Amino acid sequence: MQITIVGDAFGFPNGYGATARVHAYAKGLTENGVSVHVICFKTSERAESGIANTETQGVYDGIPFEYACGATVRANTFWLRRWLEIKGAWRFWRLMREMKRHEKIDAIILFSNSVSWIILTVLLSKLVGIKCIQEKSEFPLVYRKKTIWLKLYAPIYTHTIYRLFDGLIVISSHLENYFANRIRKGARILRIPILVQVPRNKYAMQTSDRGKQRIVYIGSLHQLGEVSSLIQIFATLADKYLNWNLQIIGDAPVTDILDQLKQLVNDLHLNGRVVFTGRVKRCELSRYLAGANVFVLPRSSGVISQAGFPTKLGEYLATGKPAVVTNTGDIPLYLKDGVNAYLVQPNDIEAFARRLRYVLSNFSEAMKVGRSGQKIAVQYFDYKVQTKRIIDFIGILKHEKVKNDL
Repeated sequence: MQITIVGDAFGFPNGYGATARVHAYAKGLTENGVSVHVICFKTSERAESGIANTETQGVYDGIPFEYACGATVRANTFWLRRWLEIKGAWRFWRLMREMKRHEKIDAIILFSNSVSWIILTVLLSKLVGIKCIQEKSEFPLVYRKKTIWLKLYAPIYTHTIYRLFDGLIVISSHLENYFANRIRKGARILRIPILVQVPRNKYAMQTSDRGKQRIVYIGSLHQLGEVSSLIQIFATLADKYLNWNLQIIGDAPVTDILDQLKQLVNDLHLNGRVVFTGRVKRCELSRYLAGANVFVLPRSSGVISQAGFPTKLGEYLATGKPAVVTNTGDIPLYLKDGVNAYLVQPNDIEAFARRLRYVLSNFSEAMKVGRSGQKIAVQYFDYKVQTKRIIDFIGILKHEKVKNDL
């Protein structure tokens, strides 16, 4: 089987949630015997915020990838950016025709909310006779600015665009229910939760044993409220737990968010106790995970948390370390408070602080809870097991097409 993963919603191999999910898909499919090719439609980097992805094509972790536009860094001018998009579309068209000519392509998995990229991908899939599946890990148009135009556009978009696909892969039960009435007759939906590669070595189970112990948060700093709440939570216990530091892994390119967070740290007299690592490459992330003692995820309530399922939670659980997280979305379907994680209701900073304080004061017990959380990751989120379900899903879609043709 040959599957191509494409989109404009991720960079590769380095990036945030979408990149981690693409990598897990590609890695799992490859290990299940599928030939996988990852194609990025657009550039993913900005020169002013640091460049993590420098190669326009190559092989990462056994996964061949390519930037169809021939560049990884965003162009400085409007017209050059448009030219790179046209170039990317043309190169994608040629790549797919070449692959179809020399290999049997079974499906495209698309990561994009752009109407133009969706239409291009769907049309091309029809022309070469392959299945087109869209991946959805968040609620549609959730990050768009709320305007009158969006109120008029959103229902048209959500009731038409998803009918173009042969199938959808969604990350949560909320999205599964939402899209059930928004796909065409004969199309199918598959729910694939967060995916992780559970470490099989002792290194991944290590904790920092020199100097300060580490409470670790991983994610984009664009979630300013989430991260600032975490810093305020740490401030309430920093004086009592002097041997603990807070480490925040991630950045917020082309914003002043990092400066705001550093100012908050200064205002709370936490300089030296809160460490910002900036953006970390995927190949280096395992070292940071191994050096953590406790993981935290203080998500707020709302449609983003209700529909989403944070990939970072799977990475937390996979280490066997204790995690304190808010009880949102599908999280309570898999985790139970005090059994395999520590759950707190959203929007309650004081409750989160109390739970984190309990973990730090009862660390031996918390490590047992962390090891139970790792068992949950093995049972439900193993990337190889879940991607086998994607292979079966595509097989069903192909079989139904053959049956309908007959």
